[in-house]
Amino acid sequence: MTELTSRELDHGLAWYQLPGRWLHLAGCTMCRRYRSHWRCLRTAIRNVPVDQAIHRTLPPDARDRLKERLRAEADGGATANGSNSLHTSLLPPPT
Repeated sequence: MTELTSRELDHGLAWYQLPGRWLHLAGCTMCRRYRSHWRCLRTAIRNVPVDQAIHRTLPPDARDRLKERLRAEADGGATANGSNSLHTSLLPPPT
């Protein structure tokens, strides 16, 4: 049902999908709540003015640390600084 709700909010549903979906929503509180939350979130995102949206990128050194950590985690090992913690491996090195 979550996939159907996402599809409905993004593109709409075919006419033959609507009756079953509405019947399910009539009896399922959790799906109604899920749908309500997504509709609220979508409305909030659409109402944020583009000039107020914050577009930031990671600094190159942070991006490099993140890449290193993700590669190390994929290999099952520690990072170059010996850290096994994602949080500490993303912190800048001590100066």
